[in-house]
Amino acid sequence: MARIVWQGGVDTAYATAGNWVGGSAPSAGDDVVIAPHPTTGVSNAIAGSNQTATELASFTVHPGYSANIGSSGTYLQIDADEFRIHGSSEELWLDASNASGAIDWLTVSSTGQSVASNRTTKGVHIDLSSNVTELALNAGLCILESNSSGTVTRCAIQGATAFLDHHVAVLYHESGTTEIDSDSNLTTLWMSDGTVIVHDGGFSEVRIFRGTVDWRSPDGITTRLEVHGTGKWTNINNTHIPTINAAWVLGNGTIDLRNGADDPVFTSPIERRSSSSSILADDLRTITIAKV
Repeated sequence: MARIVWQGGVDTAYATAGNWVGGSAPSAGDDVVIAPHPTTGVSNAIAGSNQTATELASFTVHPGYSANIGSSGTYLQIDADEFRIHGSSEELWLDASNASGAIDWLTVSSTGQSVASNRTTKGVHIDLSSNVTELALNAGLCILESNSSGTVTRCAIQGATAFLDHHVAVLYHESGTTEIDSDSNLTTLWMSDGTVIVHDGGFSEVRIFRGTVDWRSPDGITTRLEVHGTGKWTNINNTHIPTINAAWVLGNGTIDLRNGADDPVFTSPIERRSSSSSILADDLRTITIAKV
């Protein structure tokens, strides 16, 4: 096992030996670091290509790296146990996999792009070809692609602007803005702060302590919706009628159903567990509320 550092300068091909410090391309078990050139300081781009025949220990993009990796729809395909994506690349297209099993850890803290409207061509695009145990999205614009085939066991979002079109079992949302457009139902959303917009896909359980969940999905919540603290769950932008099997509102929490259309179907009364909590609807007569 060795630490192999990218410097580029010969061409944009990952497999070219001269693009690596020491003159040797990565081999199995290596820790790869994508960094600016050690003498010129220039960040040299890497073209998309399939490098999955070599299983790495780790793949890291250095915080000082600023050039692009891959290009629109053309991924750099890497097989590794761990991925750490830092730097300030405007475009980074990565197909991440692990032939030995699940990817242990994948973190994104790239600051090259944060504008949500640029997501089709800019930002960090990740196509997962394996399961991921821990995914952390800490900064920048991150898009988890729709053609991904792996499942994320736990995902924590702490400031990133994220778009998830993928199965995430448990999502911890601490800050930032996330949009979810998943064909499959997810398991649990824990909302500490920020904004989550659910366009498609449902959850088994949603717990909101601060921040807002904007529910636009036709899919519902199969177990329970809990709104605590200053959290807010809103259906005001939804043209669909999701089904919510149980709902509690506590503290200063708010459930806002004023969408000018049909309200969600609550299969049991909404439990209002605090006098300072709010349940807002176009017509409260259509909503059954139980004071606990």
